[in-house]
Order: sequence, then structure tokens, then C-alpha cells
Amino acid sequence: MRIYSNKKRPVKASSNGRKWVNTELTQDEYAKFRNFLKKKGYKYETSGAGDMVHIEAYLNEAEIKEADNFLDTLDNVNGACGKKSVKASRNRKRTSIMAGAGAGTVTLDDMNTDVIPVVDFGTYGGPLSYALEDVFVADYLEVDNLDPENEDEAGALELINEGYDGTQEFFDQVLGLAPLYIQDAFDQYGIPAKVESGSCEWNHPREYNYYDDTIEFNMTIDADWVASKFAELSNEPKFADFLNDSFSSRSGFISFMPNKVEDYNGLLDPNSSDYWKVVSAIVKFMVYDDPSIRNDVTEDMIENLRGNPDYASLSSYGIY
Repeated sequence: MRIYSNKKRPVKASSNGRKWVNTELTQDEYAKFRNFLKKKGYKYETSGAGDMVHIEAYLNEAEIKEADNFLDTLDNVNGACGKKSVKASRNRKRTSIMAGAGAGTVTLDDMNTDVIPVVDFGTYGGPLSYALEDVFVADYLEVDNLDPENEDEAGALELINEGYDGTQEFFDQVLGLAPLYIQDAFDQYGIPAKVESGSCEWNHPREYNYYDDTIEFNMTIDADWVASKFAELSNEPKFADFLNDSFSSRSGFISFMPNKVEDYNGLLDPNSSDYWKVVSAIVKFMVYDDPSIRNDVTEDMIENLRGNPDYASLSSYGIY
């Protein structure tokens, strides 16, 4: 069975027996499975990076069996290369050695701040959630209750009447700051990586009871540093404990990251489609070992956002 029950998710089974279950799929498999779920009208949400997609669906036991049967058809697809056609899709490269960019510089496409968590862009309970509260114009105020004779409330009323979408403005401004602060975090952690200009995009989950917002981006990184850093960390018991604690599959969670140091040795080739997993493991451990840099960079970004004269919010009018 490929569908797993997610017992850690804070959602109770409904009266018709539905519960959140999850699986990991390749990009090609996900596209087919998504169409299956849409046609059936089943509720689902996704996240992931690189070649793999983590997908969660809200299904009852009969629907889980139906979904499993559909996934089995993907495993048994025969193509010009026989049954290896689906398996081969899992080897789609996400890394490449950049010509002319310096020896050993590797490009990693479709990364995100869950896989490379150097800055916190979560707006559900995270640091950005408090800044976002400032711009919830339509959600927290009723226009009919605003007094146009009151100087403070008149300013807010003017924004609303002009069709100001504070939430979208907030996300646009954070997106504009994202590459600067991701790069700042790389520099402070001593990671020789660069964010690709113009590659940042928001990734908003369909629901916020399991995932939070992330920024997707492309990056380059020095492969020699990755090899050297991994060799250094591989001798630290703390790193081994981190991998085991963070990436071991358990009830309600299936990990697509290796949980043992030795399992990364075969991924250290920059041409490996799973090379990004080595980079992710290193960066996640560095953030785990010293979260203060991530926290400080995130707070600096929020201060920059609040200080922007173009950042129109109700807090500017004394409503909060």
C-alpha cells in the first residue's frame, strides 16, 4: 500500500470516515494522480521540492483502496523501455554543472524555504503572521462602522474604497525582499550559494493545518564546499542524530530524505538527480545547530517591510 494514514495531522475523521492520508510521488506520477483526485472531487494538498511531491488527500477507507489501485497502475505502466519507464522519470535531473560559472558550481532548480530553510516566510503562526495582520483591511473591519469624520478611520476608509488589497500588497512586497534576505542568510551562515535573480515565487498551501507558506527559488552552490562540509559533518554524532530524528519514516509520515550518513555518499555526485538532498540536509542541520541567524534575518526582513514608505496598512492610521 502506498497511501499512509497521517495520525499527526490535527484533523479528526469525519462522519463519513474520511481522514488525511499521504504519499510521495514523482512529478510525472503526481500530475496523473492529481487529475484522478480532481475528477473524483477529492480534497487534497501538496508540497515538495526537486523530483518528489508530497501529496495529502482526505479519503475514507474505500477511497483509499481506490487511490491505491490507481497508483498501482502507475507502477505497472509499460512504455518503450518496459516497466522502467516510470522509474526512470524519478531520475529527471534537477542539478547541472554551470559552464563558465567557476569549477564545481552547481545549479539547483525548484528549491524552496522548506528544503533550504534559511529564512522563515510562514504567515500562519510564524513571524510574518504578525506583520500580515496589519494589512487585513477587509477581513477585520466593517466599512459601515468607519467614521469618515475621524482622521484615522478616514484614511483606512479611503484605502478600502480605492480597492486596496492589503494582503496582496503584503505578499508582493515580501516577494521583492525575499532574494535579498535569502542571500543575506546564505552569507551569514557561510554558505557559498547564490539566489538566481528573478526566480523567487510564492508557494501558498491550499490549507494551513499541515504546511505553511514558502518561497520557491533557483540557486547555485559551490560543489567543493558541499563535499567538504559533508565530510566534516559526517564525523559529528550530532549530525547523525539530526538525520535520524528528522528524516526517519514513522506512522503518519514517510520521508524521502535519507536518515543515515552513509546513505548520502551515493548522492554527492553533483550530476545526481538527488544531489539537492545532500545540500538540504547540510543546510537544515546548520539552521538547526544555530537558529539565531535565521531568526535575526527574518526579523530584519520584517523591520524592512514595516519601514517601507509604500507599505500601506491600517497600523499607519492608528487603527491597531
